[in-house]
Amino acid sequence: MRFNPVASLRGKIAILIFVIIGCGFALNLAIAIHTLRAEKINDLRKVLSHAMEETRDEYLPSNPDDKLDLSYLYEVPHNISIFGDSEVDSLKISISKTPHVPLENEIAEYIRLDNGNYLNFVSLDAKINASLIKYSEKLLLKYVVFLVVMLIVSILVLRKLMAPLKDIAAKCRDYKDGGAFLSGTESYPSEINSVSNAFNALVGRLEGYRKKEKELFREAAHELKTPLAIMRARLDVYEGDEAYQKSKFVAEFSSDLERLSSELKNVLFFETSDFEDNEEFNMCSLILETVGRIDVLASGRNINIEPKCETMFVDTKKKMFRKLFAALLENAVTYAKEGSKIEITLNQSERTLGIKNQKGGEKYMFSSKIGERILKRVSSELGFLYEISDADGYYEVNLRF
Repeated sequence: MRFNPVASLRGKIAILIFVIIGCGFALNLAIAIHTLRAEKINDLRKVLSHAMEETRDEYLPSNPDDKLDLSYLYEVPHNISIFGDSEVDSLKISISKTPHVPLENEIAEYIRLDNGNYLNFVSLDAKINASLIKYSEKLLLKYVVFLVVMLIVSILVLRKLMAPLKDIAAKCRDYKDGGAFLSGTESYPSEINSVSNAFNALVGRLEGYRKKEKELFREAAHELKTPLAIMRARLDVYEGDEAYQKSKFVAEFSSDLERLSSELKNVLFFETSDFEDNEEFNMCSLILETVGRIDVLASGRNINIEPKCETMFVDTKKKMFRKLFAALLENAVTYAKEGSKIEITLNQSERTLGIKNQKGGEKYMFSSKIGERILKRVSSELGFLYEISDADGYYEVNLRF
């Protein structure tokens, strides 16, 4: 794969490092130029001050005024020597009644004479600017070379540091069901190692989900053969027995379809609940809420639901538990004797939940293995033990948290 600095993470990090260092260099260059300019101007002022004092003491007549011709001062050997070794440019020497006010590109020094006039030495800053430009070019060249070297080194170092991510991506592409996903990640940096561990955990959860799903559907395929066989046999009887009344056949076949639908519903009921996090909630409130929704179904069969619950908090998957309790209660309503009652008991001290109903004439859900398979699956995830009782004309499911 070609390296694309815009799309690549290491390219973006390297560019970010380049920009940050570049900004630091630019700030450093600006501060260096400003400091160096101030130093050069200060040095130039010292040179001008020294030359003025020498000129006043050695080369000026008494009582000089602004009409005095000072051109001879430019030829004084001492001044030529001083100015030749400095950055004085286009020097102007004058005598005035007030100090000279320098322009933006001038550097001026003055001294007050005995007669009240002022001796002014004025220089342009062109040589200083030229010197600073030359210095900036050299420094900037060094910075650019250093930045290019840093960019190359950053890319190489980041490439090595991010090699484990490439390794993880390759293992993701090559992963096969049931195989080990990642191993030997201890040598990875801690941040990348945490990513690999998260991938391991995710794959583990997916594998567990797939395993449970395969087991559940394998059991479902076996258990669903029975209601399908019963329906087929009932069709054969209806077809060959003229005494078999149509109304009776329709009622019994409708009951068979209802049982088959219930079994299919149980198979698919908990399919999407594996990735829910635990939360603490009041089980009594959830039970009363669910009973309120299902009570309409129960009243159609003249069944009375009697919840007796105490306040009890549990820390588990709330949505999954709501589905489970609704399935248990709907199942009890479906298979309870018409006109009977369903008792729901929530005991906080024993931390138990019981659902009890009187037997009707239909097959109860948990007399088949698929119902128990579903309950067994969710019991470990929701953190409870269960017991199914079938005696004395009653069915009862007890959950202990």
